Amino acid sequence: MSDKRVPITCERCGGLGTIQAFYYIEGGRCFDCGGSGNLGYTTEEEIRKEAERKEKRRKAREKKRAEKQKKIEAQVKEVLKDKELKKALAVDHYIINDISYRLNRYGTISKKQITLVKKIVKEKIKRDKEEKKRLAKLTDIDAGKYEIEGVILSVKSYENNFNGRVRSTLKMLVQLDNGNRVFGTFPSSLYSNDPAKDRRVSFTATFSQKEKGFGYFKRPTKAKFVD
Repeated sequence: MSDKRVPITCERCGGLGTIQAFYYIEGGRCFDCGGSGNLGYTTEEEIRKEAERKEKRRKAREKKRAEKQKKIEAQVKEVLKDKELKKALAVDHYIINDISYRLNRYGTISKKQITLVKKIVKEKIKRDKEEKKRLAKLTDIDAGKYEIEGVILSVKSYENNFNGRVRSTLKMLVQLDNGNRVFGTFPSSLYSNDPAKDRRVSFTATFSQKEKGFGYFKRPTKAKFVD
């Protein structure tokens, strides 16, 4: 076996002795190799042995990784014996997706997470049924000015550019008792530190329909909470 001396190439500069990105510091001289481009000398035999050691370590890592993955898959299989949970984890929901990712990565989830997943799915099923009933009884929204009463589903701030000036306006989505929904400006008379969402409100405004069951309103007046 050859014992010929072979230079050890500096990995930092790639054997060039300089690093162009640091040209402003001593002309870019590589401090790892002192500008020589190599870190000393070795033999072909030692290079071969080092390559074998690296390959052995690589195979050991792969084996360990494969064993770990096999263990995780077995744990996941055990967790998914709960058929209700397995079905629930297939539901597309950002929290469920995160928990499902953790299960597949680590092979386990807590009892609290399992309970949460099942709860989210049950609530979603309930909401879907309620939404289906609401959609089935939608009616046309009459155009004109009149008083309505309903529940505030959401209140959000929207920005608009008027003559080069950016202004923020609060808007609210209100669901009427017949399932119809209307969207428009949040009445200034209702401003307070208390949350308006889910509260019942009545007001007079000018309404227009966008589609069956959904419309817009403007210039709300005589607004008040009735809950």
